[in-house]
Amino acid sequence: MVSFIVYSHSEYDDCWIPFFDRLKRHCRHEFDNYYLLSDATNEKMDARFEHIPYNNDEAYTDRVLSCLKQIDTSHCLFQHEDMMLYDDIHEGYFQHCLDWLQGGGPFAIDSIKLHKSGTPHDNQPSNDWGIKGSDVLKMTLLNFDMLFSIQPTLWDTEKLIDILENNQGLNGWEFETQGQGHCKETILSACYVQHESDQQRGMLHWDSMVWPYIATAVFKGKWCTNEYPQELRKMFEEYNIDPSIRGTL
Repeated sequence: MVSFIVYSHSEYDDCWIPFFDRLKRHCRHEFDNYYLLSDATNEKMDARFEHIPYNNDEAYTDRVLSCLKQIDTSHCLFQHEDMMLYDDIHEGYFQHCLDWLQGGGPFAIDSIKLHKSGTPHDNQPSNDWGIKGSDVLKMTLLNFDMLFSIQPTLWDTEKLIDILENNQGLNGWEFETQGQGHCKETILSACYVQHESDQQRGMLHWDSMVWPYIATAVFKGKWCTNEYPQELRKMFEEYNIDPSIRGTL
């Protein structure tokens, strides 16, 4: 069973309409279940999603952990609300990732990040990390700076819960940095997707033809028009969003 799980907060509900609308438009894949983890909900929520509330007084990792423990799903796609799709996903490659995550590949996989990010310390060429039998999956090596990040990622749900349980009381930034230690100690079997057509976007991220999304639309409370000027301008016009309300970078 694979569930789509999106984390959000009511302060970001201006992202909900474009997020959910773009998901319906660009993702034809049918998940077994859909969940919105948020402190509150409103009419902007997609009716397919079941709302699971969290305690606002808890830290980020505790919020996500408490919600995940209420969900019965072996695997999930976990992401945040400001990572909207801007083009159609590649259903064939996406299903390929799901198949390998669920045991159809040559080895067990705990997570598959749906774009390239992170580099190893010795900076060898990325084609050295390709996996035989896959056009898009590459290994995330243990010497990578980041074995996981808070980006759209396919997870073995029990593994994600384990990482959260060992990193309680942290905010999102702390989780990404401090959580790497437990992943390396437990030898997280992680992969990421990169197609030969994918281009670098800014300093840290790459585009993804498998799951083409904005990474991310909001940074420190403001719209990231510096890295996604065309995609966000189109979104502002389509959904009648006034970018001056939130501000831009």
